Amino acid sequence: MALWQVYLSGLVADPEPCVRRKGRLQPLYLAQSVLDGSCGLLAVLQAAMVLGGFSRAQVLALPTSPHPMLRRLWKQAQATYFHGATATQMIAYVDAFAPQLTARIIRPRRISHIGPLVQTILDAGAVPIAGFTGRGFSHWALVIGMERNAQGRPLALLLLDPSVAEPLFGLFNARMELGAGAVQYATQDSLSPVRLCELVIVQHGT
Repeated sequence: MALWQVYLSGLVADPEPCVRRKGRLQPLYLAQSVLDGSCGLLAVLQAAMVLGGFSRAQVLALPTSPHPMLRRLWKQAQATYFHGATATQMIAYVDAFAPQLTARIIRPRRISHIGPLVQTILDAGAVPIAGFTGRGFSHWALVIGMERNAQGRPLALLLLDPSVAEPLFGLFNARMELGAGAVQYATQDSLSPVRLCELVIVQHGT
């Protein structure tokens, strides 16, 4: 069966996921510790690298950065770093990059709405961050692309998940499979049912 994968603009596997900025490749993957709840923060930082032109070196220096936007972000993030962020707090994270970046929340009502919605977001040059829950956990991950069949039907969201090992020679390390009646979160080691609660859409400011 033929499959088509569509990704955020500017991404390259070399061999790890990178974003091309000013002719240089910046590694995009950021790893989450088992002790913290920083998945939302890391996804926002990745979105800032994709859309805002921030370098990996700037992002890694977040706690001591002199950049005013990163200083504002770190001030916002400290209170939620170990507990995790809500959708409203994710918007506050992105607001640290205003007016360069803005964000809004969309809550899909049906599984059948997810694929077309994410395709529209990707086509508009925006970056979606998926907020989802499973048995005993809630999580955020950057949506870097989507997989479709030959007829154009969305099959899965492709994720760069900070809690999963960095992918090599590929751009994603997890999939959110869009079944007829259920959403499954799949990695190389596991498959579990999840509920996509919201999408935080990060885009260029107007």
